[in-house]
Amino acid sequence: MADIIAVPQEDAQAQLMRLALEGIASSSTRRAYSAAMDEFLTWARYQSPAGFSKVLVQQYKSMLLEKQLAPSTINQRLAAVRRLAFEAADNGLLDTSIVSFR
Repeated sequence: MADIIAVPQEDAQAQLMRLALEGIASSSTRRAYSAAMDEFLTWARYQSPAGFSKVLVQQYKSMLLEKQLAPSTINQRLAAVRRLAFEAADNGLLDTSIVSFR
């Protein structure tokens, strides 16, 4: 949790999202995950600390709860962020200890 890396730059973010979305068979799930990942990465740019961390994801979850979204919507968005974190860790962009809940 103490290891924080910077959220990747835009080109790297697009590539990371593409990799994270590969293997999702459903086009509607791909669209929803893509939107959720984009929302998270855009939101994360303006947060402190400015890195992908467990604390950042918890802050994101709090923001989603404050928006009073349906629990299923929150779970879907967090699942997309989780998939993004796994892909980042698999590609050496994120310390695997951050995503050790896999």
